[in-house]
Amino acid sequence: MLEFSDAAIAYVRNGDEKLILSTHFFETDDQPNSIDPSQIFSLPTANILRPGRQVGFAPVQVSGSDVSGLKEHISNTVKRSEGSCWQSYESSFADGSIDQIEILKSREATESHSEKYLQYIWPLLREDCLTEILTDVGKFVDDALLWIITDKIASAILVLDRQCRLVRANSAGYDLLKAQNILRSQGNGISCSTSSDTAQLREMVRQCADSGAGIGAEKILMLENRDTQCPSILSLRKFECGPSATMVIAMVPTPPNSERIVMLAREMGLTNAEARIASLMQLGLSNREMAVKAKLTEQTCSTYSKRVLSKLNVNCRAEMAQLLTWQAG
Repeated sequence: MLEFSDAAIAYVRNGDEKLILSTHFFETDDQPNSIDPSQIFSLPTANILRPGRQVGFAPVQVSGSDVSGLKEHISNTVKRSEGSCWQSYESSFADGSIDQIEILKSREATESHSEKYLQYIWPLLREDCLTEILTDVGKFVDDALLWIITDKIASAILVLDRQCRLVRANSAGYDLLKAQNILRSQGNGISCSTSSDTAQLREMVRQCADSGAGIGAEKILMLENRDTQCPSILSLRKFECGPSATMVIAMVPTPPNSERIVMLAREMGLTNAEARIASLMQLGLSNREMAVKAKLTEQTCSTYSKRVLSKLNVNCRAEMAQLLTWQAG
């Protein structure tokens, strides 16, 4: 691109996916306020890589665009030829994708020559750039999976982007999505059994991705399991895979059996009765539901529940369920 221009920017789009490619980069601290950081690098999927054959290419007139801030920044910071100006092109593809390409052309560049050259090379150049990004992302995803698998072997693991779209999963994760009793994968991202759970999950994935905390910060959700009619634990952790790229690791542990939970609770200092209540709390049951299963009064279950939280030194039932599930996994 730099053979016939001083700079170039490409705004690549495929449905809701978008990615900005540029011949010039800048440090985060130098980033102009008019540029949305999420547009400089959004985690791509393979869908964006091969949009089919190029069906159209033409110069266009653009008054303001999503890359206006980046164009202004490049114009002010790169060495440019005298009289150079920006020229916009659109390249359309068979699947409906339309790429916007901005070229900072020197005055000496021949219009017809550079346009024809760009038209022929753009599909190949586009694929090369995206393949390189996807290859790098694949490496980061593999690192993320290896890191978390050593910590939570029994977990179903999903690697998600900020929009809660699936990037990759381990075998248990794909099995979980296939069962569709807790989570399922759709075109617009991961969904839950209920719309309220879906909204909560997607909001917490965004919060987790945008949080200032590094690896290790964990958010816990209790999601409805359509098979067991009991809540299932889902854990979210942020994983930074580069200066501008962030993923979220979602984990759903394989549910341990109740006998294992009771034994573990007793080892942690609970009495037999408290351990039994702890195993029911781990399933996400209310005091009323536990009373039916344990054949106790609701008030007795409430008293035992408070003792369990106090003895295990946790603040709420979600933390207690998380503690026992991880320890029993």
